[in-house]
Amino acid sequence: MEAISTLLLDLQELNEETKSTHSAKILRRLRDRMDYNMVTVLRKAKIIKALRNRIVTEHKEGLKRRYYNATGKVATDEEIDKLVSVNGQVKVFGGHAIGFREFGEAGSD
Repeated sequence: MEAISTLLLDLQELNEETKSTHSAKILRRLRDRMDYNMVTVLRKAKIIKALRNRIVTEHKEGLKRRYYNATGKVATDEEIDKLVSVNGQVKVFGGHAIGFREFGEAGSD
């Protein structure tokens, strides 16, 4: 994320330079650098988005397992989405409370 912020600041600086430069040669170089920075930002953002999607998917799979262990039923996607939206709060399934703390405690038993 820091790399993206740095590139975006560089893009702003390059944009300001283009406003004060009148040489066509220098403008081309500035535009080339801006294009390169934009492509780099987009690539990094795409990687971050892919990682985020992977983390969310793994989290949902973990919630499905915990739901099944607590209730004995397979959770629907709608139920899992509701769990994800609870944002870490304890949720009750069929009389069993499931929270993020329980997940860590289960491994220590």
